[in-house]
Amino acid sequence: MIPEESKKKYVERPFNCPFCDSEKMKGDEPEITDFIVYRKVECVDCGKVWEERFDLVGIEEVEQE
Repeated sequence: MIPEESKKKYVERPFNCPFCDSEKMKGDEPEITDFIVYRKVECVDCGKVWEERFDLVGIEEVEQE
């Protein structure tokens, strides 16, 4: 289980493994199911795997050219 403080740190700055702090990670392509976007990420150094989940936080109009 990922400690809550490690989750918070990872969400704010997702560049290091939440288990061992390594920068060597690899992630799958994002998958979309219903209204959820997620992807699995693996740390190359410690071998732990976790899932990133993405939320829609807003929309902006795009000017057409």
